[in-house]
Amino acid sequence: MQKEEVYYKAMLSRDPRFDGKFFIGVKTTKVYCRPVCPAKPLRKNAVFFDSFIEAEQAGFRPCMRCKPENAPSFKDISENTSLIKKVLPFLKSDDFFEIPNEDFAKKFNVTDRHIRRVFAKEFGLTHTEIARIHRLNFSRKLLIETNIPVHAVAYQSGFNSIRRFNDAFKSRFHQVPGEIRRNNKSNQVIKLYINYRPPYHWEHILQYYRNHILAPFESVNDTSYSRLIEINREIARIVVTHEPDKNAIVVTVQGEESPPLFEIVNHLKRMFDTDCDPSSVQHILSKNKHLAAIMAENEGIRIPGSWSVFEAGVFAILGQLVSMKQARNLVKQLITACGKGVYFNNEAHYLFPTPEQVIHHSLDEVKTTRIRKNTLRNFAQFILDNPEQDLRLLPDNELHARLISIKGIGKWTADVIMMRAFNITTVMPSTDLIIKRALELHPEIDPKKLQPWSSYAAFLLWHKYAPLLSKAKN
Repeated sequence: MQKEEVYYKAMLSRDPRFDGKFFIGVKTTKVYCRPVCPAKPLRKNAVFFDSFIEAEQAGFRPCMRCKPENAPSFKDISENTSLIKKVLPFLKSDDFFEIPNEDFAKKFNVTDRHIRRVFAKEFGLTHTEIARIHRLNFSRKLLIETNIPVHAVAYQSGFNSIRRFNDAFKSRFHQVPGEIRRNNKSNQVIKLYINYRPPYHWEHILQYYRNHILAPFESVNDTSYSRLIEINREIARIVVTHEPDKNAIVVTVQGEESPPLFEIVNHLKRMFDTDCDPSSVQHILSKNKHLAAIMAENEGIRIPGSWSVFEAGVFAILGQLVSMKQARNLVKQLITACGKGVYFNNEAHYLFPTPEQVIHHSLDEVKTTRIRKNTLRNFAQFILDNPEQDLRLLPDNELHARLISIKGIGKWTADVIMMRAFNITTVMPSTDLIIKRALELHPEIDPKKLQPWSSYAAFLLWHKYAPLLSKAKN
C-alpha cells in the first residue's frame, strides 16, 4: 500500500498516535490539518506532507480548527544530519535571536553560511527562518488560548516591534493577529495546552515527581504538579494538570509581571516528555516478552525530566547511598539553607539555590557527609564552567565522561543526570540496585537490544520492581 493511502486511512481513523507524524493539505481550501482534525476531506482533495514546513512551502495555511502548530514534534527529517540534529533544539531557545549569527555558528564549529546551506538543502528554509516559524506558531497559540494582549504576545514571541509582528503574522497565516483574538482582556492567569501522542501514563509521572519532590517550592497531589520558577528575574507559579480527552497536559501560569512563556513551555515539554512517540518505543521494547508484559500494564510511561541540569544533579548527588525519604529531606535542607527567599502572592517562599549560592554557602544545615557537600560544590562549579546549552551539544559518551570526571560523581549519578536532565533515551543504569536485581531476575533482558530506548526500559523496571525489590536484600 502506498504511503499516501496509509496516511489517508490514518486520517479517517483520527488516531492520535499519528499526531504530528504527517499533515494533510486540502486542495479545495488550501488549508492543512493534523491527522486528528475533525475535517475529513475526500481522497481526491487530500495531499499529504511529512512536515508542516512542506505543507506551507506548498502554499497551504494552518487550520484554525485543529491548530497544527500544537501537534507534538516528530523526529524524522530533522535528524538526517548530525548538524541539524544539534542545531534544531537551540532554535527554540529563549535567546536565539539575541545571539549574532556567527557567534551562534561557532557553538557548532562551523560558519553561519554552512548552517544556512545545510538547512536550506534539507528544509528549503534557513535555520533562522525555522526559528521564526516556531515563534509565530507560539504566538498563534497564545492568541487563541489566552487573553494576553496582542502587544504582549508579540513580545513573548520574540518581536520588539508590533508592526514587524503584524507583518510576519499576516504573511504566515494570511490574517492579522486581531482577527483571531477571542478577546483583548488581560489576565494574570494563563492557561496553555501541550499535546502528546497517547498513551500517556500520567499517574506514573506524578508518582515520580512526588517521590523526588523538591520541597518546599514544588508540590504534587493526586491530580497536579506545581512549582515556583524564576526566569530572567521574573517569578511565576506553574501548575500542570492532565486532560486525557484532549491528549494534552494543561499548564497554568500565574506571574506578577510577564513570565517568558515560550521558554516555560519548552522546559515543560522536556520535563513531561510530550514529544515521545510511544509506538516507536513499544516496537523495540516489546521484542522482549517480559518488558512487553510490563508495558501492557503500564502503557505510556515517559521519562520524567527536570527543570534544569543543576536541579537533577543536586537531587542525584544527595540521593547517593540513602533512602528516597532521606534524599528528599536533604534537598529540603539545602533549599531552605541557601535558596533565595522571595514573596509571591504576598506569601514567603524559597527558590532552588543557584550554583553560586551552593559554592559560597557553608551547607552546615545540610545533614550529609563532608564528601557529599564537596561533591555538591564540585558539581556547582562544573555547571558554572559549562553552560547547559553547551553541554547539550556534546555526544552522549563525552557528556558521560565529563560528568564522571567530577570528583564525587560516579556512573550511577551520571546516568541519572543524563536521563533526567538531558532527556537521553539510550541509558541503562546497570549499577542501580533495583535495575541490577531486576536484570538478575530476568537475564534474557539485554540492554544492548533495547536501543535507542533503553532509558524507557529502565523506568519500566523501576516502576515495576522498586516496591518489590527495594527491601528484598540488606
